[in-house]
Amino acid sequence: MQPLKRWPGIELRHLEALSVVAEEGSFRRAARRLGYTQSAISQQIAALERAIGFPVLERPSRGRPLALTEIGSRLRRLYDTVEHAMAAARADVAAAAAGVGHVVRIGTAFTLPHVSEAVVAFRVRNPRVVVEVVGGIEDERLLRLVETGALDLALVRGTASTEGVGTREVASYCYVLAISASSPLARVKKRLALCDIAKHPRIATTDGTAYAEDAQAPIVAADCEMALELVGAGAGTAVVPTVLAGSAGPTVAVRQLRDILPPFRLAIATAGELSRAAGDLGELLGAALQGWPGAEADSNESATTA
Repeated sequence: MQPLKRWPGIELRHLEALSVVAEEGSFRRAARRLGYTQSAISQQIAALERAIGFPVLERPSRGRPLALTEIGSRLRRLYDTVEHAMAAARADVAAAAAGVGHVVRIGTAFTLPHVSEAVVAFRVRNPRVVVEVVGGIEDERLLRLVETGALDLALVRGTASTEGVGTREVASYCYVLAISASSPLARVKKRLALCDIAKHPRIATTDGTAYAEDAQAPIVAADCEMALELVGAGAGTAVVPTVLAGSAGPTVAVRQLRDILPPFRLAIATAGELSRAAGDLGELLGAALQGWPGAEADSNESATTA
């Protein structure tokens, strides 16, 4: 039997319409954003549903907003993957037209200066190679983009995995306690324990960078950087990995913990054999995360104090 190479009736614009409708929460706003009429958006969604034979949207009813069905969610993820693949192809074409030798794409869920350090070092070695950095994407999606070839490599938490993608742990970090510099606890220079902050609100992060115990915390920040800003403002405390505590400002005091917590692990995810350039960038990123050869202190053991 011949493999199915096409999905008859489905066009990229149908998937784009579905994605934008999901983001905007209405056909009217999606139509305005895409430059279509509302009826055109409705027709594209209807055409998509006819092609696959299943509903992709749960139509809104009184008190319930418009939402994707399970199949609609999977098709939206498919569109995200296709969009990144198309962006990668456009970058390759532009690089070839400009006479650039190669393009390397790296993705990361976290804002880390180590990534910038690795890219700078890589560009010194490989001035004709273009580096594209994609940030702010959750681990699951990063792994999917690596698997499809839209990314050459990705920096993910060591626990992340998926079929077809291999991960190599490159660094692990202990957790530290971030407290407001104006808190009485900030005057304590010794290590603190989690029980010392039992009466203080805990701040969690949606990207999972704060210690997992914070899942039920009353305050949830988008990422570690925002969590540290909230700590500095006196909103609460946060338990964060040392690699992400470096962005703490003067209003935040960072203290080591007496508690022994599972380390925060980072790994580089790849699929298949890397190009020489991508492999070089991966090695430089690993070196940056480990503190570079000759660094004064191991990042696993050091913590900033204020």
